[in-house]
Amino acid sequence: MKRVLCILLALAAAFSVIAAGCTGNYDKAPDKFEKIRWEANDYSFHFTPDNDCKGKIILNDKTYNIKAVVEGSHLRVMDVDNKDAELFVADWMFEDGEKRLFVYNIFYNTEDYKELEGCYTEFFTLKQGKVK
Repeated sequence: MKRVLCILLALAAAFSVIAAGCTGNYDKAPDKFEKIRWEANDYSFHFTPDNDCKGKIILNDKTYNIKAVVEGSHLRVMDVDNKDAELFVADWMFEDGEKRLFVYNIFYNTEDYKELEGCYTEFFTLKQGKVK
C-alpha cells in the first residue's frame, strides 16, 4: 500500500511540474494580429504580423533583418539576410490581456552567430504599436 501511495505521489508531483511549465492557451497567436506592430519600447526589436512577421532586432549593437515564426508557445527569430538562419528561439506569452507580448527563455544560436556569445538579453516585452 505504501508503495502504491509513493508511486501516485511521484506521478502527481511530476504532472504538476510539467503543467506548471506550460504556457496558457490563447485565442490568438502573436502572428495572427492585424494592423499592429509588436515593438519594444526602445524599438530595438519589432515585427509586423501583416508583413509576414518581418521586422528588425538589434543585438550587441548589430541590426538584423528578421522574420518571427510562431510555433505553438515558441517563437523562432530568423535572419532573413542569411537565408533564414535562426538567431534565437524563445517562449512567449501575453501580459495584460493581449496588449503586451513577453518573449523569454531565449536561447541564442551561438554556433552560427559567434557575436551573440556575449549577448545576455534574457527577455523582451513588446507592446502593440501602430503600423506606419
